[in-house]
Amino acid sequence: MRSRHMSREAAFIQQYGSLYGYSGRIDALRREEFARLGSKVYVDHAGATLYSETQMQAVMQDYMVNMYSNPHSQHAGFGERGSADAEADARAMTLAMCNASPAEYECIFTSGATAALKLVADSFPWAAGSQFAYTLDNHNSVLGMREVAMKGGASAIAVTASHTGTGDWDLQQASEVMAAAATSAVPAAGASDGGDGEGGAPGCMFAFPVESNFNGARLDLSLVQQVQQQGLMGHRGRWRVLLDAAKACATAPPDLSRYPADFMVLSFYKIFGYPTGLGALIVRKDALQLLQPTYFGGGTVEVSVADARFHRKRKGAAGFEDGTTSYLAYAALRHGFAQIQKLGGFHNIQLHTDSLTRYLTSQLTNLRHANGSPGCVLYGSGSTSRHGRNGTSQGPVVAFNLLRRDGLFVGYREVEKMAGLCSIYLRTGCFCNPGACALHLGLSAGQLKRNFEAGHVCWDDNDVIDGRPTGAVRVSFGYMSTFEDADAVLRFIAHVGAWPLGPNGLLYDREWALVDEAGDALKQKKVPKMTAIMPSIDLQTGVMTVAATCMPTALQIPLPRSQTYPAPAGNGGHEGLQGESGGALPGTVRHVRICADNVCSLQAATVAGDSLVASTWFSEALGVRCHLVQQQPGSRSAVPRHLLRKGLAEPAAPQPGLEQHEGDNRNSSIGFANEGQFLLTSATSMADVNARLAAKDLHLHIDAARYRPNLVVAGPSLQPYAEDAWDTLAIGGLRFREALESESDGPVLSVGMSVCV
Repeated sequence: MRSRHMSREAAFIQQYGSLYGYSGRIDALRREEFARLGSKVYVDHAGATLYSETQMQAVMQDYMVNMYSNPHSQHAGFGERGSADAEADARAMTLAMCNASPAEYECIFTSGATAALKLVADSFPWAAGSQFAYTLDNHNSVLGMREVAMKGGASAIAVTASHTGTGDWDLQQASEVMAAAATSAVPAAGASDGGDGEGGAPGCMFAFPVESNFNGARLDLSLVQQVQQQGLMGHRGRWRVLLDAAKACATAPPDLSRYPADFMVLSFYKIFGYPTGLGALIVRKDALQLLQPTYFGGGTVEVSVADARFHRKRKGAAGFEDGTTSYLAYAALRHGFAQIQKLGGFHNIQLHTDSLTRYLTSQLTNLRHANGSPGCVLYGSGSTSRHGRNGTSQGPVVAFNLLRRDGLFVGYREVEKMAGLCSIYLRTGCFCNPGACALHLGLSAGQLKRNFEAGHVCWDDNDVIDGRPTGAVRVSFGYMSTFEDADAVLRFIAHVGAWPLGPNGLLYDREWALVDEAGDALKQKKVPKMTAIMPSIDLQTGVMTVAATCMPTALQIPLPRSQTYPAPAGNGGHEGLQGESGGALPGTVRHVRICADNVCSLQAATVAGDSLVASTWFSEALGVRCHLVQQQPGSRSAVPRHLLRKGLAEPAAPQPGLEQHEGDNRNSSIGFANEGQFLLTSATSMADVNARLAAKDLHLHIDAARYRPNLVVAGPSLQPYAEDAWDTLAIGGLRFREALESESDGPVLSVGMSVCV
């Protein structure tokens, strides 16, 4: 596994080495500034990127050295850095990030991008004849502006954008549903008749994301000037353009000197992880005068009168920042920007993250099941690997859904939960972008409403309805992401777990037991400390490692890979258990009572060959004198006990000198399992059990794992308890026979949910 990983990494470096890793500094960056990640794989940078440890150390040091106080108090100390300095620096750095001239733009600080959008929506001069247009691919926070605009008398319409090939963009109405909403808009009572531009023409606004938070798609920002100069869909009036740059600013902030949008919003935690609760509205000064908020708070007025309706707003950004500002957050911003500059700026970050995006996209595109069917559906420009120079048409986001070999979708919530078990932190759902989600998943407005009426809401587990996914899986990279992160996601998706078959079923499954001096197997019900014992098996080294929370060291037990199991002689003695080396393995033969059976077993020893050490370790861990034993294959039949008691079958006696290999089940023997080599149940049966419990108001949920099954089957057409009638089960080239027919030459399957007590 490690060698394959290294070969993939070498191929990646050969192809993307000029883009990846900040000239070889990425590994040191992760090791020194993100040590807390450890083996965790964080790939949700579109949700929030991570703050670095040196960044936070610098912030805390700044707070401890300098005295920051309420900026409205205007405290000033000679030669001291104060809140006013931090605020001025923060505004300047924010404008510089977007190449926005202070002569043309103002930076208004808000609590985040959403608050900035709300500020624009609440303050813009909507009127009868105004129009609010937005791309279908937009965050919910932009869609919320629609309601404010329409309440102010404007019409609203969703559009899709496509390139004409002649340098312009073609903006088309997205759907008849939105057209109806636009034409039926009725000005609200008290709606403004104000305008924007010459002749008092009604003001119009077009909003689109610089980078989609759904799949990372980026529109060419030439669209800004096209709409400003040509309008949109023949609608009269002066068009203002708003950019949602919350996602884009993390790796590729827009250049407002080239694409002079009227409004742009962002959140700083998306860029460098800290501080949260701080964003900005960057607004052209000629557009700023259009914004007329109704509310005013402390710090935003030059004068106000308590007993008369009179006040005057402060000029510029100060007139929009209600209340005491987040002055400590202002001070923290310079350390975030310093973190970016250490890496050579946003250009280097864009190159680095683009290399990872290309790699993951290409690998997922080529993912195939054994039958040749695709394993993945990708959404957006990344799905076709359509990248401009330096990947400018695609941000560091990959959105996809996984497919089963029969073409059915794997639920994204199922993927998320399984990823969590592997310490992979990704995002699933629609990511607060219902338009892009519906567009790429092929969901109409009517279907979305029907899904809601059927009970589906954001963040629930209804990930597939009528065979169609209701969301997607999103992997997104940040400036500290590594090849190992991308490859870990691929290994998680493409990994096919395999385990060999042994003489008792799955190799080493239920072959061990802890027994007391009388030979009775210990049970968790009587010895609850057994739940703290954690075994793991390494087939490559041939060692089982056993750990316990209360033990300072782990125990290692050897695993003979090729064994000769002789028949027990006399009272259960043996002539020697042969390992791969041909030497006899140490141990004492013991008869163990399991579910009324006497089972011949061998007392286990450590790797060093000391069975006393193993017994002492377990005895100390559990507080009970006990021994670890391994059952001798062939000493216990897989025929159900009730048939043996009735004389309807004979146990499968082990044959002297019979060498059994992995997958050889001619004797139909079992280890310490109940009746079959394999225990199977179905997800639908478990669901029915839980439904029956709920119907009786029993507040109990039973998980399939409680029955310790080897196989759990599921399927859309599978009925509860259908497995009870199965005689055989085929998995690939293997055929499993039900335990009642254990005289067959196939693996023995015990069906149902019975548990030996």
